[in-house]
Amino acid sequence: MNILIIGDSWSKPDGYTEPQIPPNFSTTLLPLEYYLMSKGHRVFNRGEGGRGNMNSLRLGTYFVKMANHLGINLDLIIYFNSDLSRDRQTIYSGHWDELTGKTEIKQYPKTLKGISDEIYSIHKQNLDTLRGLHKGKWAVIGGCAPLYNLSDFSFADFIIEDWRSEIFGYKIQPSQWLYDYPFLSQLDDIDNVEKEADVIENLWKVTKERTDLFPDQSHPNMKLHQELGERIHKHFSGGSV
Repeated sequence: MNILIIGDSWSKPDGYTEPQIPPNFSTTLLPLEYYLMSKGHRVFNRGEGGRGNMNSLRLGTYFVKMANHLGINLDLIIYFNSDLSRDRQTIYSGHWDELTGKTEIKQYPKTLKGISDEIYSIHKQNLDTLRGLHKGKWAVIGGCAPLYNLSDFSFADFIIEDWRSEIFGYKIQPSQWLYDYPFLSQLDDIDNVEKEADVIENLWKVTKERTDLFPDQSHPNMKLHQELGERIHKHFSGGSV
């Protein structure tokens, strides 16, 4: 299969830890993309640390357009969902308006739910655009943050709603503001912001306590990534791992 991977750093474990130089593919742990390559798949990994969902999906749209232009058929997109906060600055930063000749700044809602819903609505628009272009299959992973609205991803052939909780083996209360929590102090609903801060603090705490699973205290280890590759390969190819 021709496979495109998009998302943040959860898509690239070898981006933050030194990968082993594989003596052979049968005994060495492999990052997701290399495991899939070892099974004969052609993989394009365009994941990038810190990238928000909106830009991941836009990059995916560009890649699919170029692949179509070049006659390359993409069979599968693996999409690693990040938290909503990573799109906040992109959406609400100033932009030049040619009609008015001024820098326009989009005003953000003043409640946690309001701004989260608005960011997600723009995320969803970009998702729908990419879905309209890509006629192949989808694997969707709620990695850095779980999927904000699971029902919107019912089209996917393979879904992990909340990989972090799955790794721990129990439900961990999630946050969509893990990497932009200082901004929350600018919102009006202080009670909800304080509750969110407690959730974020607990998320970091439990993750940092399990360096066997999250060696850099943030991202899943290589073994977990290979196991994810095994699941995806088996699901879409029906073969042995």
